[in-house]
Amino acid sequence: MGYIAFIVLFSLYIWWTLPPVEDINIENTAKATEIYSRDGVLLARLSIGEEKDFARPKDIPLALKKALICAEDPSFNQHNGIIYENYFKTGAKKSTITQRLARMYLNDRGGAWLGFNKFLQEWILTYQIEGQYIKDEILTFYLNYANFGANIIGINSASNSFFGKTPDKLEPEEAILLAAILKAPSYYNPIKHKNRALKRRNEVIDFMQKEGYIHKNDAQILKSTPLTVRKKRNYKPKSYKRGLATYFVQQVKKELKEWGKKNKIDIYRAGLKIYTTLDSRLQKHLDNAMMEHLSVHQRYLEREFKYFGAPWEKDSNILIAAMKRSNRYKQSKAEGFTESEIRQEFNEPIPMKVFSWESNDFTKDTVLTPWDSLKYYAKFLQPAVLVTNPKNGHVLAWVGGIDANYFQYDHVAYGKRQVGSTFKPFVYAAAFDKGFKPCDQEPNQYISFPTREGKLWTPRNSDGEVGQDTCLRDAIAGSINIVAARITQKVGVQTVVEYAHRLGIKSFLDTVPSIGLGPMELGVIEMTTAYATFANYGKKIEPILITHIEDSKGEILERFTPKIEEVLNEFTAYTMIQMLRSVVDLGTAGDMRWLHQVPYDIEVAGKTGTSQNHSDAWFIGFTTDLVVGCWVGCDDRRVRFLSMDYGQGKAMALPIVGKFLARVYKDENLNYPKSQFRRPNGFNIDTYCHPLVYKRDTLKTDSLPPIDTIPLPNSDYQPDIDMSDLDF
Repeated sequence: MGYIAFIVLFSLYIWWTLPPVEDINIENTAKATEIYSRDGVLLARLSIGEEKDFARPKDIPLALKKALICAEDPSFNQHNGIIYENYFKTGAKKSTITQRLARMYLNDRGGAWLGFNKFLQEWILTYQIEGQYIKDEILTFYLNYANFGANIIGINSASNSFFGKTPDKLEPEEAILLAAILKAPSYYNPIKHKNRALKRRNEVIDFMQKEGYIHKNDAQILKSTPLTVRKKRNYKPKSYKRGLATYFVQQVKKELKEWGKKNKIDIYRAGLKIYTTLDSRLQKHLDNAMMEHLSVHQRYLEREFKYFGAPWEKDSNILIAAMKRSNRYKQSKAEGFTESEIRQEFNEPIPMKVFSWESNDFTKDTVLTPWDSLKYYAKFLQPAVLVTNPKNGHVLAWVGGIDANYFQYDHVAYGKRQVGSTFKPFVYAAAFDKGFKPCDQEPNQYISFPTREGKLWTPRNSDGEVGQDTCLRDAIAGSINIVAARITQKVGVQTVVEYAHRLGIKSFLDTVPSIGLGPMELGVIEMTTAYATFANYGKKIEPILITHIEDSKGEILERFTPKIEEVLNEFTAYTMIQMLRSVVDLGTAGDMRWLHQVPYDIEVAGKTGTSQNHSDAWFIGFTTDLVVGCWVGCDDRRVRFLSMDYGQGKAMALPIVGKFLARVYKDENLNYPKSQFRRPNGFNIDTYCHPLVYKRDTLKTDSLPPIDTIPLPNSDYQPDIDMSDLDF
């Protein structure tokens, strides 16, 4: 009885762990995972066919199917999946195409931990495949899972990599070659080993003639055709379907993959429903604000390039670095091409679609060399904007670039740039927590501080001017560097670092005297999180993107709640709110009101920031219900505005935030309350120099102090960015 019980249990285990055969079908969308916004809008549907870029049966040329059968499984159309005789014949081919498909599918789903178990599952799945699908479908599925070497998986990738075209456009000799090299993809790689590949292709052509698939004369013509592999290719980078919140969806997918791996759930086949924090209405307002501003501001940058010359004309390393970061270059290097061959390819004109602000659909058809496309794309100003709810950490809107279909690098998720004066609030927060008051006076006069290299560092204001003693509130409103540096030294550099980390900064911070002026490179997420800590009265909340996940039956698999930690005194946080209000109502962010039409009855706090040479522009602002972190700049820091007028934070970044807030608070359907910041019980308002009130007649740009700038930490900076989004 014990043996029988073991056999029964083992058989049940085999069936229980066997993946469903219907999931092989690329057209099966019944189990696709759906991602929703918090207001019920379907943002994306994830299926295995879309994820792996599977080809359909109609896309596969007949010559490829015939060649595959002759080369790998001559009796494919006669057997039912397994040829038992092969297991008893010496030197016979043991696996059929269907068996190999079953094996690849099992491996794709994680495989089995016992060899014998895997062997049984492979046989069972082979029979199921043969019973479920017709032969033509099986061939297509096999080609979609097949490994063509050089990390090229699937017929779509192979056809594009070797011939620069889709499978349906393959010539017969090209289709036969792809089927031929599957016997040993690395050994017969047609780029590295052309003679071997040619010999193998002609061998398969002989097989096809022998089986009666092609006539003898046609076979001779095909065999005499030279091997022409990718002398010129139409490179097609990975692209996303244009849709709402594409950058956000990609980040959700990343988190889902990690969650699925942890919970042993295939997110592409489980039919999950993912409910996110994103609000589609806020996302649309943010998209429109970004496009309205950058479509105009881009012209100012190009105008400067026209009159003063483009940066890459003076520094060729900009384009060389961009080329070496591109997927085209990386793929060519991996496949054995020399530098001269790659450069030759980059100089061959090809038709392509490029992003354009000038067209209604932001797309323009043109003919460019890949090298010229590097120049074309290097000029674009890119945004990184994150909107969160400071009370619960929910991410409400997310813009990682201009257009995810053309610019796939997500500056919110992965970008880090020099933050400039947006770091100053951390200095003042540490100071107020240590007993300083907004009305305390500091000399706005030059002072030098020793560095660890034994030199002296002398901070300077952006306008090069000094003046009388200044209270701390006016110093942050006018972004006065000297005062911020003095406070940094009085509080202590290490203390400033500790407070920045406490508030939400996760990146390494070097303990240098200039830290208070923001020489470090930080990300939009951590900066927005830190400012949200002020808006939430000292409670830090880690941003979350997903609220809960349901299975295909509607059962909740997991709920996600933010981590909340009280890191700052409530009085100190409120003091910082009032300090940052002064930036908007009396200081460098004054344009928020009169120019970008943010209503006067909404209290807004925030801070501008600009790096040296105007390469990075920042504005981080917040109300009682929304925190908006915004960075604007080009992918390469060396591509920038020459003028402060157009390159500073209030000119490049602040308009996006201002236009967004104006749209949101005027949207009656959203009905965001025009609330004021709550004053904590017991807070002493007398700590201020004078009441914080704004006057409309004082909000003039020519009366505002210039935004500050700080030196770059390294003039040889090379941006760590993968520009595989370029359409070349």
